[in-house]
Amino acid sequence: MNTLISRIAARVVTPLAVVLGVLLYLRGHFTLGGGFLAAVVIGIAAVFRHITIGAKSVERLLDRGTGDVVGAGVLLMVLYGFAGYLWGGGFFASAELHLRLPALGEVTVPSTLLFELGIALTVVGIVVAVIHELGGER
Repeated sequence: MNTLISRIAARVVTPLAVVLGVLLYLRGHFTLGGGFLAAVVIGIAAVFRHITIGAKSVERLLDRGTGDVVGAGVLLMVLYGFAGYLWGGGFFASAELHLRLPALGEVTVPSTLLFELGIALTVVGIVVAVIHELGGER
């Protein structure tokens, strides 16, 4: 599936899917979405890019390697668990930060966004690693 149209579509769809993934991540605490769904959308974009353009383009998306991305995600989730003690709760306790932004007004930022980011990093890293192993050039 290495046609001109598919290569152009991959170059257009991938950034749009990443933006959609970020939006799903940010609104996941209040409505449908979150780190897992965002990572699945970004992972599907990586699969599409891998199928159309090839393995080297997906490898360039994660220069540090998938192991580092998965490790960072797991570390972030563990640190978030212990951070609950810092804001006066127990393990995995959450907190909220209330900000007043000029354009948006009162905005509540939950601490669970950090945990969701850990989930997203872990899932994207695993999806890209599986794509690379199953579809890599031999």
